[in-house]
Amino acid sequence: MDTGSYKFKTLCQKYEDFRGPAFDITVDGTKLESFRIPLTVDVEQCADGSAGGCHFQIENLYDYEQSEWLNNLAKTLDVGAELKVEGGYVKKKLLFYGYVDEYFMAYGGSTPPRLEVTGIDGFGFLMACQEPLYGGKKKPKAVVEDILKKAKSAGYAKSFTVGSLNGFDVPIIKEKLDDFKYLKVLAERYCMSLFAVDGELIFDNVTKYSTPLLDLTVGAGLLDFEKRYSLQGQVGQVEIWGRDENQKFIKGAATSVSISGSGKTAVQIAPKFKQTALREHNEYVRTEKE
Repeated sequence: MDTGSYKFKTLCQKYEDFRGPAFDITVDGTKLESFRIPLTVDVEQCADGSAGGCHFQIENLYDYEQSEWLNNLAKTLDVGAELKVEGGYVKKKLLFYGYVDEYFMAYGGSTPPRLEVTGIDGFGFLMACQEPLYGGKKKPKAVVEDILKKAKSAGYAKSFTVGSLNGFDVPIIKEKLDDFKYLKVLAERYCMSLFAVDGELIFDNVTKYSTPLLDLTVGAGLLDFEKRYSLQGQVGQVEIWGRDENQKFIKGAATSVSISGSGKTAVQIAPKFKQTALREHNEYVRTEKE
């Protein structure tokens, strides 16, 4: 994951105002280059706890006389095959790494035959891992590392990063959940981000990186911009209820936030929201401090 910083003008000069980008798609070792093969590709990377994916489409590469696809495309594509997408202007960088999740061939009388391929990152593999997990005395970080290691061992991830998991010391138990959904549960409990970048599966507190990667100006690099204010979902207090080791009720409350940037909170803007509260029951907490 890149945590460096860049200047837009410098990038414009280096990449000639971002004209003529090129990309390569590699499926199980076979490279498809955009300047040689007519194809379109979409890559989606999410930082909201969703798996990332890509989709590409190939047309006009079907040999009607031989009744086969050129470049052995049909033989190259298969579900589960390693899938990489690289793109750039001077030197191509890895944009997506995962595997072919689905593909289909469409033959129509009025349109040329086409191939459509959908890929998903290593989290897709973890969605298929649904066996129960009983961590015992194993630390939460070790449990998360063991789960992410499955995707790397399968060849659907290049690496993984796990941050420090502090605050709870509760036995790890997973039942009736796949590994990916369970990681999302743990990420919510430990206030972590869960996403994939360039083949790296990340389970970490990325909000600690507060330095901007790139400053953009409306009309100079930033073509569209919208700013929205909303009180939807905002509360003035959060209460968490649980039970201690003796099964007695415990409660913790918070009226301020630790991550809000330099702006005002909802309560500062609309003081009457101090009267609103969110109350939840949490089986992870065992002390009022937690």
